[in-house]
Amino acid sequence: GKARLWPDQWPRPIFPADTSNPQPGEWTPYANKLLVAPRLGELLSKWRDLPHTARRTRDVLTRLLEALVRYKQLVVLQMQQERKKKQEEEEKKRREQQQLRQLQLQREQEKALKEAERQRQLLQKEAERQMAQFLKDQEHATARQRHMMQQQQMQLEQQMQLHQLQQQHQQQQLKRQRASS
Repeated sequence: GKARLWPDQWPRPIFPADTSNPQPGEWTPYANKLLVAPRLGELLSKWRDLPHTARRTRDVLTRLLEALVRYKQLVVLQMQQERKKKQEEEEKKRREQQQLRQLQLQREQEKALKEAERQRQLLQKEAERQMAQFLKDQEHATARQRHMMQQQQMQLEQQMQLHQLQQQHQQQQLKRQRASS
């Protein structure tokens, strides 16, 4: 049974178990088309209610209309369930993406914190190195200053000794001059 536009155009099967009978996948789309055909129910109801419609046809039309209503309810329910399932899947996917984004953000923050800590340690080491260099330079400067002060003191002491010697020498010369005169 090759699918054509409408099932009424399909060839009639010879017997119910005929393999050429339309398969559900072939006729289900037509049932869905009938559901959305707005005048279908009206036409079937009019046909059922016409005075010259045979009683058996009327019974079949009544059962068909009831079956269409039930089928429509099933399709609507199925569509609602599929929509709900799709929404739940989208929500789940959205939550997973949000968790992934939060995880990535957390990893980036941890990475940034590690980098900041590494920079802080580098800066601290550099500050400690500079402080040590400053103290060393200060120590050298203090040692140089002390050395210069010691040299100045020695020079001053030498000058004082020289001055004392000169005074003693002058006093001795004065004594000699007085003694010789």
